[in-house]
Amino acid sequence: NPAVYTYTYSIDNNNGIGQGKVESRSGELASGQYYINDEGSSTDVKYFADEWGYHPLVKYSATSSHSVANAQLAFGADSVGALVNDNDL
Repeated sequence: NPAVYTYTYSIDNNNGIGQGKVESRSGELASGQYYINDEGSSTDVKYFADEWGYHPLVKYSATSSHSVANAQLAFGADSVGALVNDNDL
């Protein structure tokens, strides 16, 4: 029987620090999102996985009193296309 499930978790405090994840799977296709927020930085990963592998779209940002940094990374044609077009997966 192919796996079918959905789950979610989130752990956050009052200072904006936390992490969480949501994922759904039906057979070989899984998709979801997870995030990690820390003091001054955040990482957000949206992804799907299929018979061709894992396809993440990663967004990272960090801010301090002296600088701001942003980075994005994508693997797989659909993820790269979403990044280029500034879309979600």
